[in-house]
Amino acid sequence: AAELLRIAGVRALELRNSNAFEQVLDRLDRLSRSTAGIKDASEVTGVLAATACRFDVRLSQRAIDRALAQLPANPSDPAKAAVAALQKLIVLWRVGAAGLACGATSVAVHAAHQLFEIGLQDSLNTMISDRGTIAREAARSNLRGGYLGDQAEDALANFGTFVNDLAPVLTQPAGGETAPRE
Repeated sequence: AAELLRIAGVRALELRNSNAFEQVLDRLDRLSRSTAGIKDASEVTGVLAATACRFDVRLSQRAIDRALAQLPANPSDPAKAAVAALQKLIVLWRVGAAGLACGATSVAVHAAHQLFEIGLQDSLNTMISDRGTIAREAARSNLRGGYLGDQAEDALANFGTFVNDLAPVLTQPAGGETAPRE
């Protein structure tokens, strides 16, 4: 079911039909409410967010937020919490890398900001240092329409660099004040 919704979502993007795209996201939200559908729904919603970077950045950002909302917020079981954090990290990594690959910088910044909000920026550094993980993610992109562009592995690594470069901005205290120096 999730894969058919992915295909429908891509087609809605190709037709520039935001209403149809929103309907697909609504169906994925419903699918995520079943225990068996959570992982598939959030993964497909994340892939659609990455694909949407090339069509409409607003839809991409909406899909990012939907994908994150489909995952459990604070599971009490530590194992489930770790799985949910990993799934959120992968969604944001894919979408941020896709945003950079196609020039949708606002999407990449949105994904980076979400990483810092959730506190997963250090986990991203661990993932981008693993060549096997990068190769698997690049292969997934190529199997699902090439949402990471022609140089998928580079896009994934570049997003890690992008997040590290944004760290001083995204970790500033509220109000844009810099921390006092001692």
